[in-house]
Amino acid sequence: MAVYIQKGDRIDYKNDTEAVIKSGDVVVMGTNRIAVADCQIEVGAVGALALTGIWEFPADTSAAIEFGAIAYWDDSSKTMKAAKSASEIPAGICVKKKESSGATVQVRLQDCLAAAAQPASLQE
Repeated sequence: MAVYIQKGDRIDYKNDTEAVIKSGDVVVMGTNRIAVADCQIEVGAVGALALTGIWEFPADTSAAIEFGAIAYWDDSSKTMKAAKSASEIPAGICVKKKESSGATVQVRLQDCLAAAAQPASLQE
């Protein structure tokens, strides 16, 4: 039998890293999802991570990201990118077209399975 815990748009997260997680920092969840810290989370403390919502992220300035396209988080450069390579993580759907030179992009966080199910025309 399942027991309801919470709505699920935010989750509790224990910071087991060696660094403070600042409000707005991206937290990588495995290889297929990211979340955004809702508050500062001290080392060893528990705080909230947002799993949904529209967020503005730093973006790679070498390529446009089209409206409706999947945006990918590059944790090494801490930017959103238009295309996936070996290390990028699907983050969600671009909700406002980002021009090539744009330094930020607005993305609706979305789980990897839903993003992967988008028609090919929206993934390119």
